[in-house]
Amino acid sequence: MYQPQLPPECILIIIDFVHNNDDMKTMASLLCVNKTICAFTLTFLYKDCFSRLMRDSYRHLIHNAPQLVRTLLRQVHPQITIPDILKVAFLSPDKRTDLGSTAPPPPPVFKYGRFISTIHIVFEFISFMFESICDKSPLMDYAATNQLYEKYKDAGYIGNNTYNIGEDKVLREALMSDICHQLTWTLCQDHPESINSLTIPLKDIQRYIDHVHLFTSLSSVKFSIIATGCDRWDSYLSDPTRGIKETERDRFFKGMMEFVRQHTSIHKNVLQNVEVPYSSLLYRTGQYSIPDVYYAIQSLLPSFQNLRSITTGRIELLARPAGTCLSRLESITVLPCSGNLKAEEISELL
Repeated sequence: MYQPQLPPECILIIIDFVHNNDDMKTMASLLCVNKTICAFTLTFLYKDCFSRLMRDSYRHLIHNAPQLVRTLLRQVHPQITIPDILKVAFLSPDKRTDLGSTAPPPPPVFKYGRFISTIHIVFEFISFMFESICDKSPLMDYAATNQLYEKYKDAGYIGNNTYNIGEDKVLREALMSDICHQLTWTLCQDHPESINSLTIPLKDIQRYIDHVHLFTSLSSVKFSIIATGCDRWDSYLSDPTRGIKETERDRFFKGMMEFVRQHTSIHKNVLQNVEVPYSSLLYRTGQYSIPDVYYAIQSLLPSFQNLRSITTGRIELLARPAGTCLSRLESITVLPCSGNLKAEEISELL
């Protein structure tokens, strides 16, 4: 069967539209048409809607999520060994993607029904991943047989559980985090040279550092610490004696710096944008501050020496970065209000 290969520019437009409308069914269908789309869907794995369906037990949010993940898995190169956990969690017994086989959403109940229908659907995925886990599904059996609870605890996915959170819930969160990380890497290793935008989970940073030379087209990278799993319990991890230890935090900082340093050294003038996590989990010790980390990493980028704009979620980042020319600065955007400041307002801030 003929499968048209759309140019990357068209794919980006389509993917952007699909992302903004959280239309996973269309996304899954597109992936069957063009394998290259996989490279442009990686950032979608960490969008809010996908993160919610990976970690929260909400019902009626996003439709056809299992189809999307199964389709992603079916698009990877056949010679690549897909981790067992992904096959158990997402592939149907007969290894089909089951496009179009899920039940339609219920009819809208009020005038905003179309919007509710759009966001309704995570139920299909949630019932597959969460309820079935409690019913001793193959995934839970796999976790028990392979002692994943103990392995996740040793790997830092699970803390000391001081607050006595149910073991099933903790394991479920760790599974979701692991699946998201493995799915990201499974897609990356098929065609890293095609990826121009990527979210890197800091727990998995070393793997990306080891393969940084393969990401020849990567122009934008976002480092993530609160993606899925136990990391989202801020209070649970805030005490330095639990959760993410000081050595782990130090590893995260050094990992971010090393990845950017190596990429800018190997692939000159390719990487243009780096987003550093603003999580308080990373900055409780006093050893690092958000501005220090932000500017240390941004200063490695070639575009940073002649800034035209600054976009930040922290007012502290508006301090003048040492050794950086700001004569060409045209705008500053402070999130989440996203208000563009005029030239005269910029001069007052800097």
